[in-house]
Amino acid sequence: MFWRLWSSKGCTFMYRTINQLKLFLILFFLLAGFGISAQAVQPIMYFFEGKVMDESNLGREGATVSLFVSGKKAKPAGVVSSDSLGNFKVIVPKEGMYRIEISFMGYVTWIKDSIIVNAENSLVSIQDIRLQTNETSTLAEAVVVHPKPMFEQKEGTITMNVESMPMSGSSSGAELLKNMPMVSTDPEGRIVVKGKQPIVLIDEKPVDMNGQQLADLLESIPGSSIEKIELMQNPPPQYANSEGGVINIVTKKGSVGWTGKASLMVGTIGQTNANINLNYRNKKITFSGVAGINIGQVIGNSYSLRENEFKDSTNQFETISGYTNHSVRPNFRVQAGYEVNPRNQWSLTIQGNGNWYENTSLTTFKNINRFDEVWKLSQRQNTSEGNSVSVQTQLGYTWFGKNKAEKLVVVGSYTPGTSTSDRLFFQEFLTPEFEKTGVDSTQGQTGHNPVGNGLLRIDYQKPLKNKAFTFTAGTALSILHQHNVLQTLYWDKVTGEALVSPLLSTDNKFRQQVLSVRAGMNIRFKKTWTAIGNLQVEGTHFDFRFTNNLPSAESEYLSFLPSLTLRKDISKVLKSSFVYRKTIRRPGMYELNPAVDYGDPYNLRFGNPYLSPSSANNFDLNLNWNNGKSYINGSLGYNIVDDIVNRIRTLMEDGKTYSTFQNIATRKEYEAGIWTGYSFSKKWRLNFSGSYVYNVYGEKEKELLKYQDGSSITFNLNGNFTPSPSLAFDASVRYNAFADPQGRTRSNLSTQMGAQYKMLNRRLILAAAAIDPFTRQEITSFSRGPNFYINSFRTALTRNFRLSASWVIQSGKKR
Repeated sequence: MFWRLWSSKGCTFMYRTINQLKLFLILFFLLAGFGISAQAVQPIMYFFEGKVMDESNLGREGATVSLFVSGKKAKPAGVVSSDSLGNFKVIVPKEGMYRIEISFMGYVTWIKDSIIVNAENSLVSIQDIRLQTNETSTLAEAVVVHPKPMFEQKEGTITMNVESMPMSGSSSGAELLKNMPMVSTDPEGRIVVKGKQPIVLIDEKPVDMNGQQLADLLESIPGSSIEKIELMQNPPPQYANSEGGVINIVTKKGSVGWTGKASLMVGTIGQTNANINLNYRNKKITFSGVAGINIGQVIGNSYSLRENEFKDSTNQFETISGYTNHSVRPNFRVQAGYEVNPRNQWSLTIQGNGNWYENTSLTTFKNINRFDEVWKLSQRQNTSEGNSVSVQTQLGYTWFGKNKAEKLVVVGSYTPGTSTSDRLFFQEFLTPEFEKTGVDSTQGQTGHNPVGNGLLRIDYQKPLKNKAFTFTAGTALSILHQHNVLQTLYWDKVTGEALVSPLLSTDNKFRQQVLSVRAGMNIRFKKTWTAIGNLQVEGTHFDFRFTNNLPSAESEYLSFLPSLTLRKDISKVLKSSFVYRKTIRRPGMYELNPAVDYGDPYNLRFGNPYLSPSSANNFDLNLNWNNGKSYINGSLGYNIVDDIVNRIRTLMEDGKTYSTFQNIATRKEYEAGIWTGYSFSKKWRLNFSGSYVYNVYGEKEKELLKYQDGSSITFNLNGNFTPSPSLAFDASVRYNAFADPQGRTRSNLSTQMGAQYKMLNRRLILAAAAIDPFTRQEITSFSRGPNFYINSFRTALTRNFRLSASWVIQSGKKR
């Protein structure tokens, strides 16, 4: 029963944590030892691979690919010809810095210089190499690219090269995402792009998880297993109707033979992270596996003051709280691919993550009358422990036509999971002088939430006989089901028993099924114009059923979601695009579940199963200027959002507030964004991104409900300095502020700095990171309703100094 928490007080949690860590470290060092011994007996091999295409995006057979040592004009270190599909692979003799030249009669020689090859970067893949004819280009237009910068941008896609970030070795996937331009976390802790939730992909495949599963996954993914993160602000047709764009996390695949990395990180605020990543690759098979564990601790406090305005009186309600949260997050991911032949490929991915946690808090509640006197006082201790586990199995198949631009992709996945929680609330009532009155109460809540997500997606694209036209189509079926059981109990002092409170307990089942069909056309004309049109039709069936006599919620609706993109190449360095999209946002389980969170008895929080989806018409104008050394991306947007889903807080007559989600009035959004960077030299780069969104509500809502027009602002400034291939530094500064109909939430500046040094032939990587070294993270917010005003402040001990060590595991075998 729930009161066991009171007696054990964390002992079982710590015992379980220590034993899990012991088992993991044994496995960690055994695997690391195996990798080290493997690399000692097999020679290392290095390769360049890629694909050469012409202006029509067709593979160019017979192109000459020459490999040179950078800075030397001696004979090539290797020469090969591209095959019938334009693919090539050339062996690199040893570590170093190289230049690739690709030539074909009638075309400009394509050049890529200053490419570093070493044990950590032994397979360099260069895709989509487009040759230009001499008629439309000159030799001065040959492409020259320096070593990978931290950030790159191309045609609306921003790429963060994680391997170029010293902080990556000690960071999680969630932490790395916060360094992405235009990306931040909203007050609910969700990843958002310019305030809107994106679709998250891993290796271009959708991660079909609910909000909590996705949050656990991103916190569990070690940064050392990620190669790069891509933000597609203008996503491909199959995801064109995503309101927040698409984030694609690309994991490391390794080179020929066995490769990998073992890492260990410790931090000053109680963080520990250990993981190992092993990869294997040959002509037909690719394999990658990562396993790790993350032990974390967060300590903080909060303060809020609510001013209540009733018909005949006013008073204040003050809340002061301190908390400590512990968590253990194990994770694993296994991914395998098999190439039957160049036109048929299979992939299998199994990934799992968990979160075992124990949280404690102590809160003081004060009721203050209009004479500034305390007339009611209590203290409440909350203790909770629980866990969540999910495992996703995903099977994929890709078929290519004779022209590889034609392809069929089929992806199916199923993600079962479960979460349990056990919470205890003990509250004592005191005199204004903090003396015990002898009155107290004990309550508890136990929850169990099994969930399952299924997805089947089919996407097809084919260039037509007129090479300027490409046809795209697809269909997807998504099924989500979840069972929510919550028991609320209270301790009866007379009988000495824990009794169930039926009014605060719930048992419900949720099921949602979405079937979509889409078709579109990509048209390129006059060499400088591109038009992409897409129409997606979605049918949704939704039902929320209760085991008691509460009325069920059930609905079916059809959504037509068109999108249109017009791109214009104004010049070789200036490009523009206009995008229209209609998007739909369905409320998630966090917003729908009517179970009452009794953690704060004076602000009861619960979901609303009768919410409707929110739809929006989005208009965006984008400009991109890039001369190679510097670039500027700018965007302007206008959105009309209907049936907005938002948390609304209401003050009741008894002095308590209720926080739930509602569909509120139409909102107009005015957006502006900028993403720019400048390379002072090959060694020093600086990047900046910022977004501004201004929300406007109806005059009636502002008059009756006190809704407020407001602005959301985010910006991110980061830079990196690489004095040598073995030494690198980076730093970033972030700021977020979010507006909602009742107020605003903003954070102070968050800073990160990192340094990385590679030694022992760059096999041993040592890194240090400082998180918020100057100040701890602080978040302030205010909220106003028709008869109340709340000002709150929250701070967390985020000042953290982390040290990490990684060993590169590498072997290669001649084929």
